[in-house]
Amino acid sequence: MLQSTSRHHDRDIGEQVSQRWLSALTTPAGVNENHSHYWGNDPSILITSSAPQDFTIGTGLDIYHSSLIGALEHAEQEVLFVTCFWARSPSLSLLSNALVSLSRKALARSDGSRIRVRLCFSSTALFQKLFHTSSLEGQAYAPSQWNSKLGLPAPEELRGLDLHIKSIFARPFSVMHPKFMVVDSQRAFFPSSNLSWERWLECSITVRGPVVSHLVEFWVHIWGRNDSRVASTTKQSFKDSTHQIPIPTSTDQVSNDFPLTATLPSLSISTVLLPSPHHSSFFLSMSPFIPFAKSLRPPLTPLNTFLLDLLGTATTSIRIVSPNLTCQAVISALQDASIRGVDVSITTNRRMMLLEQLFTAGTITEYEVWKTRRKYQRLRRQCHSAPQAEQDAELALADGGRTGTMGKMQIGYFHPRDQDKDTEPVKCHIKCTVVDEEVIVLGSGNMDRASFFTSQELGVALYGRQLVGTIWNRIQEGLSGRVEEYPV
Repeated sequence: MLQSTSRHHDRDIGEQVSQRWLSALTTPAGVNENHSHYWGNDPSILITSSAPQDFTIGTGLDIYHSSLIGALEHAEQEVLFVTCFWARSPSLSLLSNALVSLSRKALARSDGSRIRVRLCFSSTALFQKLFHTSSLEGQAYAPSQWNSKLGLPAPEELRGLDLHIKSIFARPFSVMHPKFMVVDSQRAFFPSSNLSWERWLECSITVRGPVVSHLVEFWVHIWGRNDSRVASTTKQSFKDSTHQIPIPTSTDQVSNDFPLTATLPSLSISTVLLPSPHHSSFFLSMSPFIPFAKSLRPPLTPLNTFLLDLLGTATTSIRIVSPNLTCQAVISALQDASIRGVDVSITTNRRMMLLEQLFTAGTITEYEVWKTRRKYQRLRRQCHSAPQAEQDAELALADGGRTGTMGKMQIGYFHPRDQDKDTEPVKCHIKCTVVDEEVIVLGSGNMDRASFFTSQELGVALYGRQLVGTIWNRIQEGLSGRVEEYPV
């Protein structure tokens, strides 16, 4: 009975958030922003449900080794694989070996059918981005380039696969930042990790259910233009879609502490797929360096709008884990939340991708954290000393705040727990937002200006206290002993 009551409560919260979010997206500005995308006329089609399966954290190599590769090798008909950064690395070696195994499995079939595989990415190196076509048709890679340019096995080792490879990048700064994998249109994976060598702390969630078909639709919209798979499978499920693919498990550990995997309650829960299209306009790219444009609001994409609405209406707590923090709209929303009495917790990094931050935001995380602390301390002093403090507290309560006092603000910087271990993550690349312990947003989007203004991103919002609590506890376990508190 209590579980049923909790699910009804979670659904009510989801409906409230969805209605506010839909209202924003259907304003004239929202319609103008999204009109060229398949959700533009009716953003409610992004609201769906899912059955979460498991959640894993570890280094990027851990995520590939324990979760993604095993699922790929179990594919029977199709793998859609999307990442942002592609680099020669141990993770790429795992992927290459898995593709060879998958090819051999297909060749051993009596019917001679091949397994369809689509590998999609945005970036390999600075030189590649400088000379990449800006056409959203992207650049296709011929079999003769698979090994020499991408480090994949030779074409003769992959004869059992119907393999197409494509990259999309829109100059000057618009990477296609999403990372996901879909296996046989039945299971979807949302890892935070790229296919690369970085030893960063990452996470991945596996889901089944209706959200998977929504994710495939997103793939078709971005990556499936002129693709042969679209004509035969876009509007239909595979014939054996009810077949249960075994969830691969690995007892081997790439690192000593990871992977950490939590089995999730496989219940149907409210879910929202949250795309955020890229913006390649020169003005948006340069706006951090134009005085009058620094205060621009982020484009009204589904992901941007959802996150800012969550932060703006939080009543008890906000917990954020993000590689960087340079988006002014997010920072302002967090400061406003603390004034309303909402407790705010931020975990981020020092000295992570500094040049990228400067080029895309005109600032760096450490400076924004310092400014945030200074403003929080000033507001707290005003709250305690100003004659209007009691009236302001009453206004905060009337506006949905939890108490008449400012909420607590905690800021932490990630650091390795053991500098001498070559398997220890050196930075945190998890992207996670938890609000009021009732909704969690995972995916590719950082709380930085690039993610909100120029890059293409993809998030997924999941509702439910039990689910959110399980995921957050696992993240906290991975962060334990690896976060230095920044005095606020």
